[in-house]
Amino acid sequence: MPRALWKCRVTMKKARELSHRITTWALTLGRVRAASSSVSGGGPGIMEAANRGAAEAGGKSIGLSIELPHEQFANAYISPELSLNFHYFFMRKLWFAQIAKALIVFSRRLRHHGRIVGNAHAAADRKAAAQ
Repeated sequence: MPRALWKCRVTMKKARELSHRITTWALTLGRVRAASSSVSGGGPGIMEAANRGAAEAGGKSIGLSIELPHEQFANAYISPELSLNFHYFFMRKLWFAQIAKALIVFSRRLRHHGRIVGNAHAAADRKAAAQ
């Protein structure tokens, strides 16, 4: 098996396990908090692994999918009532930042981390200013 494929499988397994652990913990807090313990981009690969981990733990997960002409559609592990489709990447990022209490990022490219951290800082600043 090529090293890159092996790394991808290990990363997806880790994402699934982490989502399972977080969802199991969230379920101990009560049903209101556990209703949306896992949020992902809604697509295949690592996003599907996160949704699958939450589903296997007995929790619900939100899928924020993007509508692309030749690309993905929502994965099978998203709670059907919590599958949201977006036309614009910006709106999807905004929803990630608005509803998240914490972010765990698996990124293929280092440059994406800067964008995500910038969005997270901006959301935290808005929440702090509102209080």
